[in-house]
Amino acid sequence: MTVIVNESNISKQLSEFWDLENLGIEAEVSDEENIDNDIMSEFDAGISYQNKRYKVKFPWKPNMKTLLENNKEIARKIFLKLRSRFKNDSSLFEDYKLVVNNYLSEKIVERVPFEEENLKHNIFYLPHRAVIRTDKTTSKLRIVFDASSHAKAQLSLNDCLHTGLNFIPNLFFLLIKFRVNPIAFVADIKMAFLMIEIDESERDFTRFF
Repeated sequence: MTVIVNESNISKQLSEFWDLENLGIEAEVSDEENIDNDIMSEFDAGISYQNKRYKVKFPWKPNMKTLLENNKEIARKIFLKLRSRFKNDSSLFEDYKLVVNNYLSEKIVERVPFEEENLKHNIFYLPHRAVIRTDKTTSKLRIVFDASSHAKAQLSLNDCLHTGLNFIPNLFFLLIKFRVNPIAFVADIKMAFLMIEIDESERDFTRFF
């Protein structure tokens, strides 16, 4: 006997099953879900595609953008500690410099124009540190930026932004899909997160030393 399994039929049957199970007890859309939908709609409206890259704007919480204080001095102090590590570890310095230079060549970051270095408003600096993965064959060093950093009694960049929705696929349906066909493919996009550009109007909120 031959059994032919169709993925779309499985998904449809499972959906119908759960619809029957939830008959009469279907939850109404909450105010929180409506707010999430509004946030996503506003975020989607700010997305553009230019020069083979997507460009986005930050999902700011209402009126929070103007409350974010310039944290230049805090970020500078953290960078000076990192620089001290560089003096004691030349290998770390060379690896770090290689990553930053690669960011520049790939146009992932850009230098702040000299005449704009001392701007006071609508500026935020991201402290950063190295995460080293010795198990990696390539890109053993990765630079991690800290958007949660803030001065005492002040807000961080993360405090001022919506966290967004959870887009992680449903594990149950993911496992079902893996059983549909005999071969599964897994892929990884190189530096996927870094390939998304921040809109020019908001790049000063992601400065770093």
